[in-house]
Amino acid sequence: MKTLKTFLIIAAAALTCGCAAFTSGDIRVDKDTAKEMLENNTLTPFSDIQFSWKLYPYHSPSEAIGRGYISPDTGQFKTPEIKPVPADPDDRTKLLHKARRIFSEAGLYDKEKGRGTLHLQLETMNKWTYGELLRSHLTETAFIFILPSSLRTTYLLTADFKTSTGTAKVEVIGTNKTVFHLLMAPLYPLFMPSSGETGLLKQMLWRSATDIYDTLKRAEKAAKENPAAVPVPAPAAAQPAPGTAKPLEPGQQPEQAPSAPAAQPAAVPAQGAAAPASPPATAVTAPTQTPPPSEEPLDD
Repeated sequence: MKTLKTFLIIAAAALTCGCAAFTSGDIRVDKDTAKEMLENNTLTPFSDIQFSWKLYPYHSPSEAIGRGYISPDTGQFKTPEIKPVPADPDDRTKLLHKARRIFSEAGLYDKEKGRGTLHLQLETMNKWTYGELLRSHLTETAFIFILPSSLRTTYLLTADFKTSTGTAKVEVIGTNKTVFHLLMAPLYPLFMPSSGETGLLKQMLWRSATDIYDTLKRAEKAAKENPAAVPVPAPAAAQPAPGTAKPLEPGQQPEQAPSAPAAQPAAVPAQGAAAPASPPATAVTAPTQTPPPSEEPLDD
């Protein structure tokens, strides 16, 4: 009995500690860009950061058995679409505070002196928990302590914002790969899956900050080189003064002008008033007629 209990304790410890997480992706921050960003004080920061987080939970391949259907149009077999679930409110709030702190240190966020809103959206694909793994992956994967098994969790961080030349979008993709094997137990304290996710998200936020800074700088440079390409905001509509026409909006047809008032009859001079002098008549002079030449015979 004691031997079985000891074996179960060792097996449970191996299940929870026999793994290590390794991060990857295009998340490296350029040192020169980061240094320039931290020393630059000319760019206008954002005044607000809005954050949303979508989770696509882990699903074992065996869970899709019996859930598919055949499309009546194409006759092909299709699996049900995985729908996202909202993240835990506490985790979302913590990550939002971390994003504001990182962007504030980068000089891209200032609630009082900033202008504009930065929209951040994080999508996590294949998000798993230990409870889900114990019910599916760890029990369905044979020889997990002899042959290594791995799970990949992908993170997509998207930033939408406005620049001096229009709207822009920046995307950063990172992956947290967790390897399960008995030999990974010594590496567990250094490469825990939870700490791997925390470090990966922090690195992705810094990479997103440098990419946003580079985009803002290039947009500002383009606006200086080509001022005509900068969109001019429409002025606020002013109330028209009484008696003045209302300005037309772009694409609006002008209203039909009111018909002109009827012509007023000519004023009749009052009695006793001198009548206006009529212009003098021009005398017509008859054209001068030249007499015909004389028909008398010429002297010989």
